[in-house]
Amino acid sequence: MGKKLRFRSNESHPMNTSVGLDLLMFFDEGILYEIDSKNKSCEKKTLHCTMHPLDVPDDATFMSTANGGSPTIEGEGLKVTTWTGSTADMKGHYSMSVTMGCLPVWSFFFHESSSFFVSLTEVENEIKDPDQLLVPSYCLAVPLEETPEGTVNSFLNEFM
Repeated sequence: MGKKLRFRSNESHPMNTSVGLDLLMFFDEGILYEIDSKNKSCEKKTLHCTMHPLDVPDDATFMSTANGGSPTIEGEGLKVTTWTGSTADMKGHYSMSVTMGCLPVWSFFFHESSSFFVSLTEVENEIKDPDQLLVPSYCLAVPLEETPEGTVNSFLNEFM
């Protein structure tokens, strides 16, 4: 479905509290929606970093090839390549590993004061429900918010 990403998190914490995050990003259009499906509301923002966080950037530096598990026992290993580079929007760095077919396995983003690690399992190369990449009806009329000076709206900035 092009350069789009739907990220949902519903983390449970002690004391029966939870943190829910629902982001819908359109990288080609430069739009980010923060969705609150419980209250049927959303915020529409300019997406400042148009690099998909699971893509290996064109300017990434190849670091190594490695095998997880055993490369000599059929079905018991995973061969990955590791790439590194700098993130332009946050003046930070990243390291990521992908399979030989370029499916993301993990990504680690970091800068001087924080870091963010993404580990992926059960990656699929097709979208079972493409409607998940559509803007909810209650968000369609929401105007684009003004971005305060010094604010950077990006996938990574939601976590770092």
